[in-house]
Amino acid sequence: MRTDKSRELYEALRALEARAISARKKTKPPPSRREVAGLTGVAGLDRRIAEWLHKDPAKAKVPSTSSSDQLIDVVRVWSCWAGEDCDERYWRTLLDEAQPVRTAKRRTDPDDAGSDDPRGVFRSHAAWIGQYVLPDRLRDREGELRELEDFCTSPDTDSVPGYAWWQAGPWAGKSALMAELVLRRRPAGVDFVSCFIGDHLGNNDRDSFLQTVNRQLSVLARQGTQPGSGRAEEEFPRLLTEAAEACRGRGRRLVLVVDGIDEDLGSGPDGLSIAALLPTKPPASMRVIVAGRPNPPVPVGVRSDHPLRGAGIVRLLAPSPLASDVSDLARRELHKLLSGGPVGRDVLALVTVSQGGLTAGDLAHLANTIPHEVDVLLRGVTGRSFLPGDGDRNHLPQRAAGGDSRTRVLGHTELHREALAWLGETAAIGYEARLHDWAEEYRAKGWPPETPDYLLYDYPRLLRRAGGVAFATERLASLVLDPRRQRALLGLNSIDAAVSEVEQAARLVERDAPDDLATRAALAVSRDVLTHSARGLPSEIPAGFARLGHWQRATDLALTAPYPEDKAVALAKVAKALVGVNDERAAETAREAARWAARAREESAPSNGDESNAEYAVAGAAVALVATGQELEGRNLLNTLRSYAVLENGAFPCTTAAEAAAAARAWHPQLAEELLDQAEVLAEALRADRHAEPAALVTAWSAIAEAAGSPGSVRAAGIHARISDYARAAPAGPESVAVWATAALALVDVHPEEAAELAQQAAGTLRSALRTRADTTGSQGYPELMLTDVAYALVATGAVDEAKRLVEAVPEGLATSWFGLDLLAGARAAISGGTPRSRDDTSGSTCPEGPPTRRAEGSK
Repeated sequence: MRTDKSRELYEALRALEARAISARKKTKPPPSRREVAGLTGVAGLDRRIAEWLHKDPAKAKVPSTSSSDQLIDVVRVWSCWAGEDCDERYWRTLLDEAQPVRTAKRRTDPDDAGSDDPRGVFRSHAAWIGQYVLPDRLRDREGELRELEDFCTSPDTDSVPGYAWWQAGPWAGKSALMAELVLRRRPAGVDFVSCFIGDHLGNNDRDSFLQTVNRQLSVLARQGTQPGSGRAEEEFPRLLTEAAEACRGRGRRLVLVVDGIDEDLGSGPDGLSIAALLPTKPPASMRVIVAGRPNPPVPVGVRSDHPLRGAGIVRLLAPSPLASDVSDLARRELHKLLSGGPVGRDVLALVTVSQGGLTAGDLAHLANTIPHEVDVLLRGVTGRSFLPGDGDRNHLPQRAAGGDSRTRVLGHTELHREALAWLGETAAIGYEARLHDWAEEYRAKGWPPETPDYLLYDYPRLLRRAGGVAFATERLASLVLDPRRQRALLGLNSIDAAVSEVEQAARLVERDAPDDLATRAALAVSRDVLTHSARGLPSEIPAGFARLGHWQRATDLALTAPYPEDKAVALAKVAKALVGVNDERAAETAREAARWAARAREESAPSNGDESNAEYAVAGAAVALVATGQELEGRNLLNTLRSYAVLENGAFPCTTAAEAAAAARAWHPQLAEELLDQAEVLAEALRADRHAEPAALVTAWSAIAEAAGSPGSVRAAGIHARISDYARAAPAGPESVAVWATAALALVDVHPEEAAELAQQAAGTLRSALRTRADTTGSQGYPELMLTDVAYALVATGAVDEAKRLVEAVPEGLATSWFGLDLLAGARAAISGGTPRSRDDTSGSTCPEGPPTRRAEGSK
């Protein structure tokens, strides 16, 4: 979409060219655009100028920001001819403002690194960089940016190293330069994966680096956004190689940018450094850019033949005068805060030692003052000293109904170091002790609902940073293993946070206390329990977060499920929820659901029931694709459904097609009718299958009628007539109880009297069978399903008391299964007002969105 500024740029260029030509005519023959190209040394530039300044403004192409240098070269020539000064800043600003408003690119666009990014990994990472690192405008760095762009795009030769190490002292503008390259000056054909490390941000350890980078690599490798189940440091080399090869396969190049490498917490002699993770031989023509100060030197753990040990990759960066001015102002502000009284000193000290995550209310409590005084202090400093920071909680909804929930971190690592130096070691330890005492206070209370977010999400990071100290590692393990705290996190739907901190604690204990087998075993068991607890998280919870606008939280929760099929089902529901709130990420989320469903199929094992689970996942993903407007992909996936893989649900392919039709009706009514035609064909095939359970056909027809729209539509009326005829033709006996009950549920809104008769017929037959202890296993061996169906039918037709009497009449021997399960639970749920479930859907959903419970691994 063009902007007013693009027209302004077009007219300004044409006017400058006209003035240049007019001035040249006075002394020389009329100049040409080819002459401009020759003077600038850029072959073909004359043709590009013709595209920029087409006679028809509507057909003129807006120069891209990657062409800024060529544009400036042209402007310099014309300005010289016209006898004018060349204001580069004016032209570059105008070029930036003239860029078209970009709409979401199609996923097939080869120049969009994050186009297939359903969880918005690159979008959220870019937002983080924009908040913490990126300057409003980078000045006087055009030469450095051009050099970086050349490094990223130059062909592979023996003279071009795979690494570049940009070095400078503090406050030189290194991070601003790297952020500008990654976000605003990405060269064509380059995909960036980046990590901006900062001691003040609390992300300068190996775990934080891997968490940030592996997610990005997973997207580029087209593996979704969740790295594999292995340890992150073991996954990193594989993901790096696969992402680099995937980029090369798309005609692009992967470039890894690591800023702040000098702030690596593991760079000591006993640490596990980030630098040691970087590849000795970058795969698939990828390049690596690191930035940091010359000291400390390369960590001990880095191989002797690693490129970081070669002097030839070092590029010294001259300090930016603007960055120096900013640093002076920030230091003055912090010094004023430190010397302004005990409250100011307490606030600065607590923000410094806590590594961020404390709200104004938290700071007031810890400083023993009122929140208003803290607010006044914080408003008195600029964003150069403090940055808004949500620590590890930037994807969580606010829990508190009132109060200022924003958190703060120091705005630069150098400020953090200087603040620690000003405080002194003794004072810093004292303030850390306040935080430990605060945590102990809430531990003693059992981590109640009013527990501050800092103690649940950020405090473990403080303990991890003290790794290597025995008491800190012990304190961390004790904290994350506390079952009451785990329950508090689960109560906030933060199972992902609980699992992550247990994994990180396990790595620290393995490193610092490898002989503590008891703690290591406890952490391993805790991780397994938490991971499998994610299976019990209803898939509607992530969808609920999506409907409330918390898309990242929704997808995080969806991906905590332990198995691919569960991830697919949850993501499919999130995608459909996003459609309901017009969120543009819905289509991408549906595609990721389809990828997880495909993986579930690959890993399915028919001998233990996993194949059935995989088919439910594929069905949910297919419906999500249709719901998000991806007709071709959705229909193709629907056509791959394997009915034989879901033996307990003969209506499964038909009900899925019907659900897809309902999802398509809002945006493509014709497609909805085509899918209903397909569902009817599947229903007829089910009718001809003599092995199918009789009630399955009623379930299939019922789904078609529901998806047909108005109950009075021609299709719905015809389907209801078929259901009625089929139910009345069913033979007398227990084997038809499910048919009558399911038909009653299908007809209750359109033919209530007939539905009531069918419900009574089903109840009477079942009651007679129970009295005589006759065979009640005509429902595929599930007598509890037969009783549940009848109970729902009776309740739906208004016979609640009769449903209660039916349940009370069940003989004791039929009320409990061989394994002690309560077979009357479903019927009781019906009486208490539960939602009816589809006759053949063992997942408990009216449509096949959720797979049945996966069997234990030990049953294989």
